[in-house]
Amino acid sequence: MLLLLPLFVRDLGGSEAAFGLVLSSAAVPTLVVLVLLSRAPRAFRPHWLLGAAIAVFGLGAAGTTVVSESWQPLVAIGLLVGTAWALVYTLAPMVMDEMVSEAGRVTHFGYLTGVQQIGAGLGPVFCD
Repeated sequence: MLLLLPLFVRDLGGSEAAFGLVLSSAAVPTLVVLVLLSRAPRAFRPHWLLGAAIAVFGLGAAGTTVVSESWQPLVAIGLLVGTAWALVYTLAPMVMDEMVSEAGRVTHFGYLTGVQQIGAGLGPVFCD
C-alpha cells in the first residue's frame, strides 16, 4: 500500500508535498507510542495490543478505499496506519519471543522479518 500511495495522492490532485504530509502524519504519534511501549513493555498484554494494532491497520487500509474526492482525508488515515504499523513492527517480535524457545528464536525472527519484507514487496504487485 505504501509504495502505491504517492500515485494515489497524485490521482487525487495532490503533490509530492501532499504525499510527504500524509507519510509524516504518523511521526509524532508513533514516537509517543514507541516511547510509552519501551518504558512499560508489559503494561498491556502484547498479543492483545498486537491484535488491536493489526485491526486498526486493516481499518485504515480499508478506509483508503473510500477516499475519492481529495487527498486530505489520507492524512488521518496515514496517522492511523503509520502508528499501527509501528506498533505491529515493534510488538510482533515481543509476541514471538513469548511463543518460541530460545534455541528457535533466531530462525523465527528471520521468518518474521522475511515475511514482513515479502509483504511490502508483493503488496503493489497484487494491488495492481
